Amino acid sequence: MMNRFLLCLILVLQSTLLFPQTVINYTYSNSPLPDNQCRWITIDSLGKKWFCTEYGLAVLDDTTWSVYTTSNSGISDNSIKHLAFDHQGVAWISTSNGGVCTFDGTNWTTYSLANSGISSNYVRSVHIDSNNNKWICTDAGLDFFDGSNWTIYDLLNSDIPVNNISTVQFESDT
Repeated sequence: MMNRFLLCLILVLQSTLLFPQTVINYTYSNSPLPDNQCRWITIDSLGKKWFCTEYGLAVLDDTTWSVYTTSNSGISDNSIKHLAFDHQGVAWISTSNGGVCTFDGTNWTTYSLANSGISSNYVRSVHIDSNNNKWICTDAGLDFFDGSNWTIYDLLNSDIPVNNISTVQFESDT
């Protein structure tokens, strides 16, 4: 038992020495990051880092920052909760009061109470399943969007225990 522990310790130390990690602490004061409180951070397939904050969405591509707010883009709300990428690489952006925005790198689209079948403009997160369907977690239920049709699952029409949904997880197909 002690030999295994020592072997593991040696491997950890060796990997740390061979592959040192650099930690960079981005803040509002040392970068274009719009806020120090990031609600969600993710990395896309091209290695860009996406930061969801209360005051906008920031994207870091190596050393170049892009910041998206309601004043300089088609994003519907500055309070960003979560972000997920669909199978085409389109960003699905959850907002506190603007529904869901999509961004393909050039074009913005908003799905809100005013123009879609979404159940609420307060969206906590969006999750993409293996069929590229969108599962949108809101304070009024769980919304399913297949790209054309909307289905809302709530207390009135399903067995979900609450309407206030934060996140979903998919079972593996295997």
